[in-house]
Amino acid sequence: MMLMEIEQRIVPRWLRIWAYLTLICAAAVLILGALITTFRVGMSDPVWPTEPWFLVVNDHVWANEPAPGFLIEHTHRLVAWCIGVFATVLAIGAWTTEPNRKVRICGLVAVILLLVAYLAFHGEMGGAWRARKAGGNLRWPYATGALCLTCLLAAIGVSAWAWKQRSTGAIFRIVATAALVAVMIQGLLGGYRVFLDQLMGTQLAAIHGSFGQVTFALLAAVVVLAAAPRIGSEIDDRTLAKLSVTLVALVLAQLVWGVWMRHLGSTTAQRLHLFTAFLVFGIGTILAMRIFNGGASLQSLRYSAIQLLGIFAVQIYLGIEAYLGKFAVTGSAALLPPELRPVETTAAVVRTAHTLIGAALLGSIVALAVRIRLMMPVEERTLSYTINVDPSESETRELLRIG
Repeated sequence: MMLMEIEQRIVPRWLRIWAYLTLICAAAVLILGALITTFRVGMSDPVWPTEPWFLVVNDHVWANEPAPGFLIEHTHRLVAWCIGVFATVLAIGAWTTEPNRKVRICGLVAVILLLVAYLAFHGEMGGAWRARKAGGNLRWPYATGALCLTCLLAAIGVSAWAWKQRSTGAIFRIVATAALVAVMIQGLLGGYRVFLDQLMGTQLAAIHGSFGQVTFALLAAVVVLAAAPRIGSEIDDRTLAKLSVTLVALVLAQLVWGVWMRHLGSTTAQRLHLFTAFLVFGIGTILAMRIFNGGASLQSLRYSAIQLLGIFAVQIYLGIEAYLGKFAVTGSAALLPPELRPVETTAAVVRTAHTLIGAALLGSIVALAVRIRLMMPVEERTLSYTINVDPSESETRELLRIG
């Protein structure tokens, strides 16, 4: 069997498709979350947790809730449950590709135990909410929380073991596991946003929105790491790699400032969001120009650079429209603070599109940064393995470790 055939079977085709579906589901969650923030309907239903099939078994809701907020909120919860299922299958499927049998078994056991502990913790949180709603004291499930933390540490330990073994596709499995943990944390933050609204206000909503961008970035990285290996020239441009990583950090920071501006109306966040936008555009343009002028070795990255510049153009336009639509108004609406002004349909579409394109920008930058990292010199990323040619001899070769 040729080495290229071995490399292309590191991640099965079904798992690559599943990674794409998980990312699409995450984008749907971001869209619904943006609509919730735009229409200020995050507390349309103060009950948490609710079953994923809530809207199906409670069909009277469709007739008794004329405002769309309740339906948007519960659709957001339903899709969030779906992404939990997608991320679970993705993480378990990733560990089935581990070539080392002992590491594979330990990784699968660690992920499954983490899932069981998380579900137990989630269930006890629901019991705590019901007890509090009935007038009792708030009792936190410390025992199952500690169990979740222990299982998380176990998963981290197995991931470190896989990394130390330098096994093929180790980073793919590590990032897939990290994405699952991020989805779990994001689900709890969304629940706590409802659960603790009266105690902490909207601060948790801003944290929930910010961490959603981190989760999306991790899932975008999983998609790239799961893709079939590309044949192309290696690059030895450390500056290009540093620029891509810097751009990821700046885009993530800008999205966080945008979330805090949308949720809290912070004037500091407004200034930082606009200032970071200039930095993102400047460094992004430098990165794209460096790719265009990089010769044949960067030929495979030029489409990504063109895509990046296109997203920049759309996002700048939407950002200007969203900012003017929220803060630069005339007439009687100008006498009201932005958070009290009625939201028109056009403004809602623009703000939601601006949020979605921002997530697409982050995903594109993460994908580009990962691809650049995979194209760097790989002397330190090789794995010796033995192929038995016949019972009397063996041949040792070097296999490029994808990820």
